Amino acid sequence: MSRAFPSAVIENLQPLIDGGRYPVKRIAGEDLVVEADIFKDGHDVVAAVLKWRAVGKRSWRETAMVFVDNDRWRGVCALYDQGTHEYTVEAWTDMFRSWQREFTAKFEGGITSLRSEALEGAALVKAAAGRARDRSDATRLLEFSEQIASRANSQINAIAKSGIDGDLSGSIERHGIHSGRACDGGSSRGLVRRVV
Repeated sequence: MSRAFPSAVIENLQPLIDGGRYPVKRIAGEDLVVEADIFKDGHDVVAAVLKWRAVGKRSWRETAMVFVDNDRWRGVCALYDQGTHEYTVEAWTDMFRSWQREFTAKFEGGITSLRSEALEGAALVKAAAGRARDRSDATRLLEFSEQIASRANSQINAIAKSGIDGDLSGSIERHGIHSGRACDGGSSRGLVRRVV
């Protein structure tokens, strides 16, 4: 079976010394600031995380990256353990934020027939509720899903706009769909040696 191409492209990971062959050095208490060019075709919204771990550990720690400008994204992590760490970047299409942006643009553009868009948003939120491990998150997401499916366009637009930085987006980020999740493939994986 052939693999699908990832929807996001990650390039120009920095800091990186000789393609990740040599570790970047940081002293105790100094944050590691990582930047990368992240983009995709189309109009969907991209999201990205910086992942890091001590070499040899199984689990990764991660923090959200923020958009800087053009295609540049930035993430910051703090290394507390002595030794060598590795880091990488993952990016994907943010289905919910893409829906938010599309619904708001159509509503503010004067389009009145938005029933299918409302049902799409409700389905995204309901799917996230199904993945929620926390009962209160699941209940809250199901409430949002029902509101999006049953309210007037102006009310749905208010929910979409308020969800951008509110409870809804936080819950969606924890339990949402990360469509086409792409990793920088390890070719740009960096090493960091924390020095005391």
